[in-house]
Amino acid sequence: MDLSNLTNKAAAVIISDKKTAIFQRKDGKWEFPNAALKDDEKVDNAIINLSKDNLGIDVIPAAEIGSIEQNIGNGIEIAMFIHVNTENPAGITLHSDYSAFKYVTFEELGGLDLADDEKKFLETCADDLKKHITD
Repeated sequence: MDLSNLTNKAAAVIISDKKTAIFQRKDGKWEFPNAALKDDEKVDNAIINLSKDNLGIDVIPAAEIGSIEQNIGNGIEIAMFIHVNTENPAGITLHSDYSAFKYVTFEELGGLDLADDEKKFLETCADDLKKHITD
């Protein structure tokens, strides 16, 4: 298999008060904030930088929730979802790629028009996510 197009992506599941922050893209789909990893960049560092630079908040990575792999053209994209806590949930600012955000429970998350990666993540990691965002 040709792995020349391999893309590693980290997605932050930002959690506060048993709810997760979810962001609406300009096309109406909802997703977790994510970033492509640079060469030799650690997932924790990518999440910290993404949150600070694009969302204006400080986060503390807590645990990996799960990961998914999918074929993209000739390569594979690997997305790793990380549970992070923030001490300033109201301080999130919207990056220009997003039109809205809100904090939702697990049940509310399932009712949103999610992006494909988030749908696949819920299909494979729902039980693990529930442990983090339900009572």
